[in-house]
Amino acid sequence: MVNPAKQVPVLDYGMRYPPLGLLSVASFVETQVEVLDLKAHSITDQGLLQKFSKADFVGFTTLTPSIDSVLELCQKAKKQGARTVLGGVHPTLVPDVVLHPAVDYVVRGEGEVTFAELVSGDDPSSIEGLTYKKDGKAVHNQDRPEIPNLDDLPPLRRDLLDFGKYAAWGMKLDAISTSRGCRFKCIFCCVPCMWKRYRCKSPERVVEEVRRISKDTRIVAIVDDDFCHDMERVGSICDLLVQERLDHFHYSCFARIDEVVKYPHVVEKMAEAGIRTVFIGIEAGSQRSLDEMKKRTDLSLADEAIRILNRNGIAIWASHIIGNLSDTKQDVLDMIEQSIRRPIDTAQYTIVTPNPGTELYKIAEEKGLIDDCNFADYCECEPHMHTEHLSRLDLMELIVLAYYRFNNGLATLKRFFRWAFSRRKRWLLRLTLKGWGEQAKYHQRNAQYFFTELYEQFVQSGEKQLSREFRRLVLRSFFRQYSFLNGLIAGISALVGVALIAGILRLVGAGADTIGNAVVLPVGALVVSFLSTSAFARKADADSRKSFPTEASARWSRSTKMEPCDRPRFLRNLIVSVACAAGAVLAILLPRSAAPLRTFPAILVCSLIAFLSAFFASYWELSTAKLFQKG
Repeated sequence: MVNPAKQVPVLDYGMRYPPLGLLSVASFVETQVEVLDLKAHSITDQGLLQKFSKADFVGFTTLTPSIDSVLELCQKAKKQGARTVLGGVHPTLVPDVVLHPAVDYVVRGEGEVTFAELVSGDDPSSIEGLTYKKDGKAVHNQDRPEIPNLDDLPPLRRDLLDFGKYAAWGMKLDAISTSRGCRFKCIFCCVPCMWKRYRCKSPERVVEEVRRISKDTRIVAIVDDDFCHDMERVGSICDLLVQERLDHFHYSCFARIDEVVKYPHVVEKMAEAGIRTVFIGIEAGSQRSLDEMKKRTDLSLADEAIRILNRNGIAIWASHIIGNLSDTKQDVLDMIEQSIRRPIDTAQYTIVTPNPGTELYKIAEEKGLIDDCNFADYCECEPHMHTEHLSRLDLMELIVLAYYRFNNGLATLKRFFRWAFSRRKRWLLRLTLKGWGEQAKYHQRNAQYFFTELYEQFVQSGEKQLSREFRRLVLRSFFRQYSFLNGLIAGISALVGVALIAGILRLVGAGADTIGNAVVLPVGALVVSFLSTSAFARKADADSRKSFPTEASARWSRSTKMEPCDRPRFLRNLIVSVACAAGAVLAILLPRSAAPLRTFPAILVCSLIAFLSAFFASYWELSTAKLFQKG
């Protein structure tokens, strides 16, 4: 059984989850079975073909965005003589995919029993939940009743995967599923199409599964679509996790804002049991939009839910949808402003996406709103439809603007201060700083996606003039964030350099010599700042070459007739360093800091002024640098 390698843009860049569905299906198969997760485990084409040649059946799980890569794999498996089976969300919603020449069977909905009966040799016409081909037509057997009691499921075949390959922000990750389905029917969601009703495992069964997780795992993701549906059950699970001393993991889960507000005492238990991150769906900026998407919740509860989660030290990951059917541009801008104003820790923005089988898809199809029906390009971070008031380009610009506004330097710094001054949230600051490198890679990969890949799709669709404007927007957002980071590094290095040199002068007894300080300190600050900014620039340039290959840049230049342009790196760093030195001179010449440089407050004042001058010089220099010139 195979999980395809294709990543969903943005959403798959920061975290890698194990394919729990395949492990559950494997637990029902009595014959020899192997699970390949191509997202986590690399394998050569030759090695993959060898595995296919030894298999009687090859099963693939697939979401809509990965259907193209799965069909390619099916073709390879068919050439090796294997019979191919598709399962998961997309085949369930579009079972006629069985008509593809490389597909033999489709397992709809819950796949454990259906797949096990198929590989054991049962007649396909007698297997519930199966779709197959007959005389060139798709035959859909009757739906299989869902497993009523999830506690009857055998344990996952965890022995079939190397769980050391799964991580989030550089920390080892594992996952568990404690329920299936959702009692709500939001028009954009696939879950009601996949699971007909909500079912859950008992608290004892949940804790039993947690015990099987490796002790060196840091993050345990509870992947239920609505973990907090039954808050009494959640409370019992949390009590058992504390009793069994399993509260050392960092758990994450999904919840609705009304559930959080209605059961604040259970939220306290969640925090005590180690649930550190909760994903909540705010989705819209107005009650009208929420009602339109049949969310069945009250937007006025959002602020109270956020207050309760913050009070318990739980990180808040809030989801927002850009482009709800009747939203205007101002409605979306208002929602973005609300997300920035609220004290949430991570904001996720997705563009309204008409996934096949959903009510939204039917509405959009009836109104002629769908512009791109190529499922291979499907992604919730790029537009596949327009709305009554928003074009596809509007939606693209708004999602880039949203991510830039929430993640720009000043907004990030504000969150850092909020975490630092909150006793219950300091863990989040420590975690963020520790995983800074992984998060930087995540943001850089996002920039590559918006900067190159999404742009090229617009060029290929013939919207070249529009894509040039979009390209400028992405570049502007990317460079401003880069400018802030560069300025922060320049400023910190200037602060350290000035403080270090001032301390040396104090030790050698030169603290009262204003003229000597006015020469030595600025020169030292200039050297330290220049070296640090040069090192950062070299690293950034090297990363840029990895993220934005030369051939992609060349294609962009030819198609837009624009050339990237910036000041030489040496001049860039020199401007920042001179500003840093000027700041040091200014600090020394201040009446209060000239004579008493022997004291710690004077050194601190001098260092802070050098920091501010270097920071603002760097931020201004990169933000105002000429990004384009006519080619």
